[in-house]
Amino acid sequence: AGKGRWFNKINKLIDSHQLRAKVNLRSWVSNDERNDYVDACDVFCLTSRSETFGMVVIEAMARKRLVLATRCGGPEGIIEHGVNGLLADVKPEAIAEQLQVLAEMDDARYQAMCEAAYQHVVEHYSTKPFRARLTQLLDMLA
Repeated sequence: AGKGRWFNKINKLIDSHQLRAKVNLRSWVSNDERNDYVDACDVFCLTSRSETFGMVVIEAMARKRLVLATRCGGPEGIIEHGVNGLLADVKPEAIAEQLQVLAEMDDARYQAMCEAAYQHVVEHYSTKPFRARLTQLLDMLA
């Protein structure tokens, strides 16, 4: 989802490889549509070349979705490869390799990684840990 500079090129590749029945490339997804969109994903792929944080990674993990993200900054601080998601180098071959890992993954491991993703978000990014970090920061400044 999204409509970056590669959107039209990717659409042409999908058509040229006759993948239209298997790939759903969406343009912008509104906040109102976000949860339904993420819930419909088996795997949430973030193939950015650079990300400062990766809020969409947190949002997908909070919906118990397995995330495959590129090693492009922010996601590397969120995802522990093979534990609560998967990371790939910013190369098509590396992304394809991790997609193959996903295709061969058994359901128990897939479910365990989705649950680990959710637990990671609860433990590190929900209100309670955020409040504790903010309080600690304010105490240091006082």
